[in-house]
Amino acid sequence: MQKVTLRFSHNNPSCLPDYRNHSRSLKKVLQELNIPTWQRKRIPFLYYDDELVAAIGFFVCQAYVLQESEPSLHITWAS
Repeated sequence: MQKVTLRFSHNNPSCLPDYRNHSRSLKKVLQELNIPTWQRKRIPFLYYDDELVAAIGFFVCQAYVLQESEPSLHITWAS
């Protein structure tokens, strides 16, 4: 059974955001995006099983970017 979770912490996984060509640690990606340290604890991270899918509002990992021919689910995050 697959599990989708939303977390506000992470264990610094390696990730490949949709806008990058090479993977990097999540901590480094958040630094590249100039997100202040205090704000990083407020970012919702979407996981599928235990694999990072997205940092909501910032990026989606390439493996989960929607392809036109695939069925999809659209989620809107409002704070």
